[in-house]
Amino acid sequence: MVKKLVIFVHKWLGVVLALFFLMWFVSGVVLYYVPFPSLTQAERLGALP
Repeated sequence: MVKKLVIFVHKWLGVVLALFFLMWFVSGVVLYYVPFPSLTQAERLGALP
């Protein structure tokens, strides 16, 4: 009974972790190829308190 539970938990934990790693990889690819928006000097200074 315990062995089946360990196998079940291990399998689904692996699936969940694989999905998290996939999302991490995809977000890294997006950050690599999509540039950050550029701000002018006035916009940067306008955000100061």
